[in-house]
Amino acid sequence: MKEIELYRLSTDEKIVHVPETRSIVVRFNAPKKVLSTSLLNGGYREDIKGLFNYTCCGPGSCMSLEKYEEHLGKCAAVMGLDPARSTGIGTAARMENAAIVEETYEELKVAACVTAGVEGNAGCAGDPAGYYGAGARPEIYRPGTINILLFINADMPPGILTRALVTCTEGKTAALRELMVGSRYSENPATGTGTDSTIIVCDPKSSLYFRSAGKHNKLGELIGKTVKEAVKKALGNQNHLYPSTQHSVTERLKRYGVTEEVLYSYFREYKKDGIEEEWRHLWRKIDRDSEMVFMSSFLAELLDEYRWGLAGNEEVSHMAKKLLQMTEEAYGMRSVPMEIKSTEDIKDAFCRLAVQAAVKKNGILSITVKQINLSGTGSLLVCR
Repeated sequence: MKEIELYRLSTDEKIVHVPETRSIVVRFNAPKKVLSTSLLNGGYREDIKGLFNYTCCGPGSCMSLEKYEEHLGKCAAVMGLDPARSTGIGTAARMENAAIVEETYEELKVAACVTAGVEGNAGCAGDPAGYYGAGARPEIYRPGTINILLFINADMPPGILTRALVTCTEGKTAALRELMVGSRYSENPATGTGTDSTIIVCDPKSSLYFRSAGKHNKLGELIGKTVKEAVKKALGNQNHLYPSTQHSVTERLKRYGVTEEVLYSYFREYKKDGIEEEWRHLWRKIDRDSEMVFMSSFLAELLDEYRWGLAGNEEVSHMAKKLLQMTEEAYGMRSVPMEIKSTEDIKDAFCRLAVQAAVKKNGILSITVKQINLSGTGSLLVCR
């Protein structure tokens, strides 16, 4: 099988892409300490001879955990690895979209090879689960996974290798935070996906020996930097998710249910014969408008702080009024009285103002817009 070398590690092992098996494979030329979240030879091991990440399903398909360990073993054999001495992880992401980042400090080198997709499966720790999970019932994987292969050219005890996993996970979450990725299951910012997997490899023959992998030492710093950067690059490759694409009202507010489709329903209130294609054309002229994007960010932050108990009813009501008035003023809109009594009222008012702004910006003066005033205060009742 044809192998394409993607990267050569400082330990002289190669990260290779094998198109025929839709996989990325690493074969070890010396003993390694390995920590893996895989069902195949997962946990802490010192007898692993190779590892892999592979595309196990396509967009729109799913995968069951039933007999998944057996399936991974068969995949390892096809890749030329010993199923009893290898570990591997699967994803719907394409291996062609993997990102590799290495950071160094003096003799220390940390490299991360990441595949990532979040469009269908991004979630926040603590989101409502889809099923219980005890017993034999198989889990169904929804496409969307962040898989991380992390290589460290240093030695450390098993407990510190597990601490490296904590730092690695924090780096992944930091990447999602910086891209403002929202959960697909709740109104929370995403912290990962429901199917993320990680394999960490360190070198027991190295003269470098670490007793910490947290954020206070250079090893932890390099783990965080490599993982964060590689996750961001992989999401750009797989989902075309970049800082520029996230500069969008609907991307900032999607987790609160504000989408193009929802805004189109508001548009139809104003223009009964308005077609969706017409609305998308209007909206895309304002969706990335700087003032509207930052107003949407302020709104999301306000709603977050209220849900998390960081701001009270009166504060949120007062600041929502000011925020929506700023939106009116930014786009030269006037309003009539309307009372704000709940967070749903706040979102409703913002959606109406956003549609009105899109209409006004595009010069469609024939539409009669239902206007909004924010003179009311009252208690906020969170609609869940």
